[in-house]
Amino acid sequence: MSLTLGLFAAGTHGYVATRFVFEPLHRATGQHVLIATVGLAMALQEYMRLSQGSALRWMEPFFNNPTAIAASEGFVVTVTPIGISVSAFAVFVALGLLAMMKWTRYGRSWRACADDPIAAALLGVNFRGLLMTTFVLACGLAGLAGTIVTFYYGGVGFAGGIVFGLKALIAAIAGGIGSIPGALLGAILIGGAEMVWSILFPIEYRDLAIYTLLAALLIWRPEGLLGARYGLFRWRLDCHRA
Repeated sequence: MSLTLGLFAAGTHGYVATRFVFEPLHRATGQHVLIATVGLAMALQEYMRLSQGSALRWMEPFFNNPTAIAASEGFVVTVTPIGISVSAFAVFVALGLLAMMKWTRYGRSWRACADDPIAAALLGVNFRGLLMTTFVLACGLAGLAGTIVTFYYGGVGFAGGIVFGLKALIAAIAGGIGSIPGALLGAILIGGAEMVWSILFPIEYRDLAIYTLLAALLIWRPEGLLGARYGLFRWRLDCHRA
């Protein structure tokens, strides 16, 4: 029930935001969309703080009894049922998204607009509908991710979305903006890097290391591991012209 509610609420937010914020700006040049995105995120965060309070909300832990799976020289590796369940569900959703992008009409239309937006428009691809569907899908998946994170950590606060959103951005940049397999690969790499850092180095510097990695990626490899250089920006401008 919680997963369904999170998916529906976030998807509805995506529809409203697209209809009244991003769709009117989709032909704008410059950084209008970026500024609108940051402003909307800050407004929603402040609304949550005012309406729900600034304290963290905690839920009763469940399926969190650790089980040791390996041990060496006093170091023990443990897993929990909720950790395994969350990981399995995330893999299922990721594979479903990849399958949808490859074999459904929506996925074919999205890839057609990404490859050649002018030809896609001439063949009847509805860019407005595609934009709306993409935002609803993206926000729905974000809501699903937020629900899963709450299950895993057992708590949620008004400012948590900014931290996870930045890390998701880092994962997308690392894998390649515009590449869904690249984003998944980037997420695995960032998650693995955080885990290794927490084991070997002081945990209070973990986020600093991740943000430093983001700066290095933007300087030396802005296209990411699987992305085409500046492909997203070319796709966006061409779609606007179409």
